[in-house]
Amino acid sequence: MDFVNLAREAWKQRDFDLARMYYQKAAYGIHGTDEANKAAFAHEVAQFAGEDPLYQKGIDLIRQYIAQKQGEPVLQSDMTA
Repeated sequence: MDFVNLAREAWKQRDFDLARMYYQKAAYGIHGTDEANKAAFAHEVAQFAGEDPLYQKGIDLIRQYIAQKQGEPVLQSDMTA
């Protein structure tokens, strides 16, 4: 089953949850391919993330947290606690 094509179709239909699931499934198999395929996949997933509302919401939360720190060091472990 071609998870990338399924992800693309779900993305086209604006079903971000389904597309995200298929991209995650595809990511498990991408390690067995060549570097060109890995790079193309990474580029496509980055484009998807740019439109994914869940990703955008997460980025907004991170930006808000960093803004609250007002120049203090921010550790990833603090954000996920």
